[in-house]
Amino acid sequence: ALNDVVQEQLKSGGANLDSDLLKLLLIRNLTATGSQSLQVNQSASNVANQLKWQQLGKDLQPSLLIDGSNFPAWSVSLKDIVGSVVSDHEYFKVDKSKGNLPTSNGVLAIIKFSVDPALRSSLNGMTAYGAFTSLKERFAPPPGLSFYVAGLTLRRPQTHQTLYRRANKPSKG
Repeated sequence: ALNDVVQEQLKSGGANLDSDLLKLLLIRNLTATGSQSLQVNQSASNVANQLKWQQLGKDLQPSLLIDGSNFPAWSVSLKDIVGSVVSDHEYFKVDKSKGNLPTSNGVLAIIKFSVDPALRSSLNGMTAYGAFTSLKERFAPPPGLSFYVAGLTLRRPQTHQTLYRRANKPSKG
């Protein structure tokens, strides 16, 4: 309705515009501009935050290779950086995407930008938890196998039989 009045006044050259109507139009214009400015600032802030999350992913070492052969080392690094950033070192234990969508999207950006580019499309449409779980199911070695992680070789737990043989092995001497 207000826009119709303004359009009508503009057609007549604004001859009937009084100071109160001019004040109202000015306030409306300033409010709309402020609101648009706020939206632009929020969008710019969201973009800046997303770029920071992406950079964390790019900086994560090692990045996940296309064959996933370095998954154990990559997942240790990923959990460390995510735990530090979100102050939750158990972040991937359960899906937390519904609780804090911006954080979940940020963690997803870290994951996507820390994997081989050929793997990224397979993560589309997933939450951070879903992406990590998918990569884990695809690349994590089965429990009990030896693998190399952050300078430590982890070996399959010894069975009782192995321990018994070692304990009963004749000593050299």
